[in-house]
Amino acid sequence: MPEIDVHVQFDEALATAAREVLETMFFTTVLDEPPEEAPEPSTELHAKLSFHGDPSGNFWLGVPERTARTIASNFLGAEDESELSQEKVAGVICEMVNMICGAALSRIESHSVFRLDTPTLVDEAPQAEDGPNVLHCRLSLEEGDLQVFLQRKGDV
Repeated sequence: MPEIDVHVQFDEALATAAREVLETMFFTTVLDEPPEEAPEPSTELHAKLSFHGDPSGNFWLGVPERTARTIASNFLGAEDESELSQEKVAGVICEMVNMICGAALSRIESHSVFRLDTPTLVDEAPQAEDGPNVLHCRLSLEEGDLQVFLQRKGDV
């Protein structure tokens, strides 16, 4: 029987948690294959949340602004996403970070108790490098890709 790479299992758990939150709470379809035509470049929003427990670490999310608007519109049930303020979009993205991080930690470290800090928007994407303490996944949505990173202490 082949040995299972724990890091791959954790990456898959992160992707599954993100997919479930996006589909059930934000009514957003995650594509199995990226679209043939790449979406036009867009400003990215980046959000970060620190978590404390065993282990502690940081969680980041990057999403194109137009994708963030669509996700916020779906979540809030807005008729016209262009009418959403930047503050409302930011609030929804921060709530999404909270939900995905909590769902991922529940899958990866199911016997631990965590305290999550308040998510905030940050100016830049994470500079997390690949390593045993860094989980990463990219999910393709119709409007653009969404990236999530979970970095456990030791690499933060």
